[in-house]
Amino acid sequence: MKVCFITCVNDERCYAESLLYIKHLVIPANIQIEYVVIRNAASMASGYNQGMNASQAKYKIYLHQDVFLLRKNIIQEILDIFKRYPQIGMVGLAGCETLPESYCWGEALQKYGCISHALQPEYTSTSTYGKVATARFAIVDAIDGLFIATQYDIPWREDLFKGFHFYDVSQGLEFYRYGYKIAVPNQEEPWCLHACGIKELDTSYWKYQKVCIAEY
Repeated sequence: MKVCFITCVNDERCYAESLLYIKHLVIPANIQIEYVVIRNAASMASGYNQGMNASQAKYKIYLHQDVFLLRKNIIQEILDIFKRYPQIGMVGLAGCETLPESYCWGEALQKYGCISHALQPEYTSTSTYGKVATARFAIVDAIDGLFIATQYDIPWREDLFKGFHFYDVSQGLEFYRYGYKIAVPNQEEPWCLHACGIKELDTSYWKYQKVCIAEY
């Protein structure tokens, strides 16, 4: 059985470091790891469709090139959720219980997850959005696109999202349209480091926010 890591890449040095972290993970018995790299993607949705169609792996992990996985057993823990709960189609590392009217998951009242952010070369912060008190995971409406694991292939809406925003919220809502659910595991400490730096939102963010609200 295969697990495929799919990444859109425009920074080879950053991706090489991300790959080193993946290669130091604990690989479960009878699992093969596959890598699909999409370069020069027109959008995240189109790149992820290319990656999805390029792999026959049942389990796919769509990972940003600047995400470094810290949790050594993350593959097994994700697979355990998928195998035990076939109704769960997607797993992320941060998300919200209920999408707010803005469709910006970060503005929700109840959030889950724990992510370490490298904002500057010498400054790292940890965002603990919320812990799951009574279960191994929380069922959520939406997850952050930095890490998206799936056990079913559903097309990404590249017809609507032609940039690099709201493709993740959209994909979660597509999974719900197909009758599946989304989960965020309980995390006592960060399962990943996001070397995102400090970035300002570009105007396309608001453009695709409107597209997302209109569609869903």
